[in-house]
Amino acid sequence: MEHQIFDRDELMERIGNDEELMEQLIELFLEDYPTRVAEIEAGFSEGNSEKTRKAAHTLKGMSGNLAFHQVYHTAKKMEDYASEKKMEEAEKLHNQLQKEIARVLEHFNR
Repeated sequence: MEHQIFDRDELMERIGNDEELMEQLIELFLEDYPTRVAEIEAGFSEGNSEKTRKAAHTLKGMSGNLAFHQVYHTAKKMEDYASEKKMEEAEKLHNQLQKEIARVLEHFNR
């Protein structure tokens, strides 16, 4: 079974069914994720596992709060690998992370 891209019900329950807040939170994610992805990529190119870990951690938190479960799980795996300084393993997840973010963007017609 394919995981849900976005669990709207979970997010709405978390934020008290506030539609306006949901839109604002999603907009913040859409504005911020390119910076986090760029930081992840910079960490890879610099061989800086801490930079990659921090950016993946931030992306994990943002996506988890918004119930973007696929992005969350991949960012978590990436964070874990970077924490263990397994940068090759972390970098292997980059394409998967990009695809999952693209699915979120497509879901919101962006």
